Amino acid sequence: MSPEELISIALKYKEKGNIGIAFTYNEPLIFYEYIYDTITLLKDELDIILVSNGYVNEAPLKDIIKHVKAINFDLKAYNEDFYKRICHGSLEPVLNSIKIAYNYTHVEITTLIIPGFNDSEEEIDKLSLWISKLSPNIPLHLTRYFPNYKFQIEATPIETLVRLQRIAKKHLNFVYLGNVLLPSNTVCPNCNKILIKRNGFEVQSFMTSNQCPFCSFEIEYIKI
Repeated sequence: MSPEELISIALKYKEKGNIGIAFTYNEPLIFYEYIYDTITLLKDELDIILVSNGYVNEAPLKDIIKHVKAINFDLKAYNEDFYKRICHGSLEPVLNSIKIAYNYTHVEITTLIIPGFNDSEEEIDKLSLWISKLSPNIPLHLTRYFPNYKFQIEATPIETLVRLQRIAKKHLNFVYLGNVLLPSNTVCPNCNKILIKRNGFEVQSFMTSNQCPFCSFEIEYIKI
């Protein structure tokens, strides 16, 4: 469908609770021009969300990121060898995209943890430390891998994810596990009280502003 058609549908459902348009899967930057045209026509009437691998040049990223409400970057690994062998790319452009986007919009990062490829404690420690230098409040999602297509090694043990979550939390305030049936609550980094309770797709928020309701600690919270 054309950008005009997409916007028409999105606005039609605005009164029923639709808050915006999310561009994801396949990689949205493959159809960059389509996103650019949609953003230009939409004129900020709805929120735009991107889920991207971040492999994009600086100029085109800056042209759209100022109109994007939030972006989740798939940071595949924190080692150059993984990017060369598995992604046939390089790590630095992705890190640069994350740094640029953080200056414009809300950023979250997801890393798929693959046994034997990017699951070492040393790598996750370095990854989370790098993120924390931008901000310790950037959410990091460590996601469980399952065998599919050309990758047929066994699924990531949940114990590995829990261990790596502890490592990442040394540097970051908000570290979540994905693709697992475990609690994924947002907890205040100051008083340790639950701020947002999540059970599958059910969400219960105790936040009414960007301050913790229990201790008034400042939280980077976006109410929608």
